[in-house]
Amino acid sequence: MSPSLRTSITVVVLYVVYWMYVAVVSPLTAPRGRESAAAAVAVREAELPSDAVVVAKQYLPGAAWAADAKIAMNREKEGFVYFNTFRPIKDDRQNKMRLVPFALVWFDPRRGDGEPYTVTCDSAVVEFEEKFDPGFGNSDNNRIVGGQFTGEVRITGPDGLLLVGGTIDLSEGQGGHGSLASDSNQPVSFAYGPAKGRSEQVRGTAQQFEITLATGDDSVLGKDMPHIGGVERIVLRRNVSIDLVMEEGGRPMPVHVQSDGPFEYDVGKLVAVFDDNVNVARLTNRPGESEEFDRLNCDRLVLAFEPRVDPEAELAQPGRADEPVIQPVAGATASYRRHQRNGLDLDVQLRSLRAIGRDVVLSSDENQLRGRMGDLRYDVAARKLMMLDNESVVVQIGSAHLSCPDIRMTHDEESRLQSAACEGAGQAWTTNLESGEIEVESSWSERLKLAKDPASEWDLLELHGDARVVHRQQEMGVVGDVLRVWFDGEQMQASARRFQQSAEGDADRDAETGGLPLRKVIAEQTGGSPVLMATPTLRLETERVEADFVEAARLPSGEERREDRTPFGGPSREDPGRPPVFVKAGGVRATVTIDPATNQPGLSELTASRDVRISRAGIEDGDPGSAPVTDDAADGPFSIECETLGLQNRATGQVLRLQGAPARIRFAQGEIEGNDILFDRERNNALVDGPGTIVVLVDRGLEGKVLETPERFRVSWREKMNFDGQMASFFGKTKTTLADSMMKCHRMDVTLNRRISFSKDAPDSQGLEIANIHCLDGVTVEYHEFGEPSPGEHSVLIGIRFLEVAEFSFDRPTGNFSARGPGKIDDWQRGDGQQRVMLGPPNMARANQAAKTSKLDWNYTWLKFAGELTGNQHDRFLVLKDRVQVIHGPVEHALQKIERDDLDEDTETARNSVWLQSGQMNLQLRAARSPQEEDWLEVVAFGDAQLEGKVFRARADSISFDQSKEQFTLKGKGTEAGIWFQKVPGQAVQPVFGKTIQFVPSKHRFWIDEATGFRITP
Repeated sequence: MSPSLRTSITVVVLYVVYWMYVAVVSPLTAPRGRESAAAAVAVREAELPSDAVVVAKQYLPGAAWAADAKIAMNREKEGFVYFNTFRPIKDDRQNKMRLVPFALVWFDPRRGDGEPYTVTCDSAVVEFEEKFDPGFGNSDNNRIVGGQFTGEVRITGPDGLLLVGGTIDLSEGQGGHGSLASDSNQPVSFAYGPAKGRSEQVRGTAQQFEITLATGDDSVLGKDMPHIGGVERIVLRRNVSIDLVMEEGGRPMPVHVQSDGPFEYDVGKLVAVFDDNVNVARLTNRPGESEEFDRLNCDRLVLAFEPRVDPEAELAQPGRADEPVIQPVAGATASYRRHQRNGLDLDVQLRSLRAIGRDVVLSSDENQLRGRMGDLRYDVAARKLMMLDNESVVVQIGSAHLSCPDIRMTHDEESRLQSAACEGAGQAWTTNLESGEIEVESSWSERLKLAKDPASEWDLLELHGDARVVHRQQEMGVVGDVLRVWFDGEQMQASARRFQQSAEGDADRDAETGGLPLRKVIAEQTGGSPVLMATPTLRLETERVEADFVEAARLPSGEERREDRTPFGGPSREDPGRPPVFVKAGGVRATVTIDPATNQPGLSELTASRDVRISRAGIEDGDPGSAPVTDDAADGPFSIECETLGLQNRATGQVLRLQGAPARIRFAQGEIEGNDILFDRERNNALVDGPGTIVVLVDRGLEGKVLETPERFRVSWREKMNFDGQMASFFGKTKTTLADSMMKCHRMDVTLNRRISFSKDAPDSQGLEIANIHCLDGVTVEYHEFGEPSPGEHSVLIGIRFLEVAEFSFDRPTGNFSARGPGKIDDWQRGDGQQRVMLGPPNMARANQAAKTSKLDWNYTWLKFAGELTGNQHDRFLVLKDRVQVIHGPVEHALQKIERDDLDEDTETARNSVWLQSGQMNLQLRAARSPQEEDWLEVVAFGDAQLEGKVFRARADSISFDQSKEQFTLKGKGTEAGIWFQKVPGQAVQPVFGKTIQFVPSKHRFWIDEATGFRITP
């Protein structure tokens, strides 16, 4: 509650009570025959007026008859009574006298300004305790016990005191209670103030009033006066209207209180009550400004007071010249003092306030406040405000609204909010002041609590039960069973003031934004519903999210902040159309930095744990990692699966770490899997520590052949992987697969045709190709080749190759490949009944055909070397060095092998197989000479070359083979070349020697140059 409104209500009630007692009770109950209280303030009786005519002319201008009154009585030089006639009233008791007309002037000896109290009326009836005695009260045994003022009763007094009404009755009563009352329907008008040197004043009207007075058994005011000791209760019956001017902050503040029903003040209990359509209005604007009010409207207003505790007042003298005080008369009895303790005590202060009604409305134009409820309670000592309603309390402050059935608040001495609680389901929202549309809204089903957090000294706001906060314009929101927000209240108020000034156009555009209001946010799942958070860049589902807000370091003038504000590739100012990222996790913790220059947030750190699932494609069937690996665009779907995720945004880049068993990243063109994955966008580096797998979609095979559809290039390892955006290095039992091909080694380096930039939200993988592969330590290759399928049929397997080497490299752009031995190659090629030799890459074996066989559809080649293997895919040649061996022949099916000893057997495979050995061997696939021909193979083996078949063996310095002619050529160097052959197995061996020997085995034809020996057995 506003302290000004609280003070206004207090002063109104005290002034009403004051004029009722001072203006009506005190003048009529002043004691006779006793020592006057004037002695206490040193006012000499000689200074009081003594001429009744002079007094009447000066102080009774509205009763001109008083100066010429037939009877004027001076009572102890303090009071003057005027009337023209008096007569006894004939009734059974004969104890009343009527005075017509009636006037009274009474000087309070405790005041030094000489201003008296006056009473005038058309007629006054005085009632005595016993039958009337003409002595008019001077009898020792008869005393006044009551009276009645009729006609227009007018009472005035110092400091602007005024009371105007109809019939007023005074009665000592019985049973300890007297009364001062008016039952007339004529309105009663009253006024008081301002006192000299002060601005406070009160004006008002009411219909019918009653003041209940305390009485005793002894004559406390004098033996001839009523036994009245003090005020117990004051009631204004109907149509109460009070206008008050009070001083606040050095300027007058008008306040108006109005009620249709009674106003009642219980003096003993110190409780005041206004009933029936109660309205309190306090004018708050300065002179010359538009009118603004604080208002309270209700059906009943209950005010409870307590004695004022003021240490300074206890040391002061009782009573001040500028404020009348009620003071016990000299010689007062114990009975009077008892009543005085229960009587009217103006030195009180408000203890509590309660406003009740069907619609209790509290408003403040200055603070843009409006509240509607059924019950408003305020405890002054505890500084606690309660707003209750059977349905819902609704409070609006500017653009902010609050709705809840039970709202409780406390504040400090400077009216700063200390704590607040909303019990039951409630809502809070803010609206745009121009459009009226809701901007931010929140709700809860159990309670809201605001208090100072003792651990951090920050303000803590808690929402319990299906709590949610939504910012509609920014498409941001959070939902959870419990929401907790820590903030700096002073900075929050300062930000609100800056916002208001900005809205009004008064803010300094160059002024700094000030400190950081928001410090920490926690959203928790306590039941079955998860925490949900949504922003344009993010959709989060978790059990608990915690965010710390810190102020970012100020940058030098002219330098822009470079933190990544769109983690995981969500929408940004540059690309607002990109879909948001979906995140599932058991728990999330983040650090958000606030730019002190722009007040814009940025994500500094984020940690997600326990079954983390992230996807930009959307969550399908509750699984955010279900986005398939497709050939979509670079900004298409992706997903992350891990147990722990760590994200750091730095000024120079972002670092992302995923841990799990395993952790997995899927994107449009591939996926990465590992137990510990680190992406350093600052260094443009990806590292997987421990075993893992990477899959990338490529449109070319290992040999460079364009694939019909993109295929998965898959690499797995056991130790680690390091990728700098262009070259990926794999360590520990590395395995690579592409389509039906596989490569194994201990270490592998794969280089792409261009570098991928991790600084982009979504790395562009379009046109990405493998440029180079380098394998080390225990390299094995398995390759499967399929031919073009016939219409309506599946692809047919046409080749299988196994390679084992110590080291292997392939450069796809140049076509160069190399291997370091010792190495071995096993190759099977479908020959359709024709014998083929296949020693190079798969596309080198297209036209290597031999004589047709009856049932052997596959050709097998075994190759072994101890040195190096080099070649070129484009030029279609292959070079093998150091103890090179080759076995070639037809087999019945793939994976069937031929050993050298198998050449001695009497089989179709043995009859059509050949074994070749040399120090070095060159293989060249020649292009066809015409469209009717096919490519053909040329082989050159030199360095102690040896050749062996089923029915022949040969030895020379070099042996070459021309597939187009099915011809071997043997050359000697230093020693002659020789062939030993049989026409039919089992026949005698026939040797042939010469410098150069040309030999066609299938036709047993020889061409010899410089023959040195020749023998053929018929």
